[in-house]
Amino acid sequence: MVGIVGGYSTEYRRHMSPGVRTQDLLAQAIVGVLKENGKNLSEVDGLGVSSFTLGPDQAIDLAWRLGLKLTWLAEDNHGGVGGANLLRSAKTAVQEEQAKNIVIVAGDHLPPRCVSAGGGKL
Repeated sequence: MVGIVGGYSTEYRRHMSPGVRTQDLLAQAIVGVLKENGKNLSEVDGLGVSSFTLGPDQAIDLAWRLGLKLTWLAEDNHGGVGGANLLRSAKTAVQEEQAKNIVIVAGDHLPPRCVSAGGGKL
């Protein structure tokens, strides 16, 4: 049986504190959803990540930094549809017994100022 156990959202801030990175926010969300649902990092054997700004090594680096031992890993950087794509892939992974407990996380941290192709600030 496949089911969604819970959800979690980090605090939204329009302007993050200096030094905040996408991987910090995603890790906070992973730990938060597990804590809220009585699970531990050691129970996670699958991870799906959707982010434009995670870099440099994306999902595999996030998993490694969290100490996860995975049998399933997926990454989708197609924006808003990324989470839906990962959800479908995770369902298949559970059905095919590739993993039992999969966490799907999505998010980005963008710098407060962007520069246009013409050199001006947006």
